[in-house]
Amino acid sequence: MRFALLPLVVLAVLATTPARAEDALVEKVRNSIENGKTYLLGQQRRGDGSWEVGGHALSHPGGQTSLVMLALLTAGVPPKNKAIQDGLKYLRDIKSDQTYVVALQTMAFAQAGEAVDRGRIQRNVERLIEAQQDNGWGYNLNQNGPPDN
Repeated sequence: MRFALLPLVVLAVLATTPARAEDALVEKVRNSIENGKTYLLGQQRRGDGSWEVGGHALSHPGGQTSLVMLALLTAGVPPKNKAIQDGLKYLRDIKSDQTYVVALQTMAFAQAGEAVDRGRIQRNVERLIEAQQDNGWGYNLNQNGPPDN
């Protein structure tokens, strides 16, 4: 039995070994991340600080902006960056009952880590907990009946 686990242990060690900085793939990934950040930052709406476009901007306002901000923050854009600050300002005005929007907005606030958003994070978490049903959540936090997902 011990020998049957050996390939799994070797695989786990190899999978967690960090790639060397001079590895060509590492450089390609870094370049792709930088290109993605540049693209996303260039798509921000200057009027309101959001990244809302298309039909989802009307049906799920705040969702696209939250996703973009999570991507940018995860990719290393600092919370004090003007684009992030403008996005946070936009999100602070969003009052949604859409489960995905509330959850994503909460994650964006948490990742930005600004003390001013602690109350918003707490309220959103409480709303999500309150809306949870036995088998999940509905698309709308005020939904009665079985969950959708």
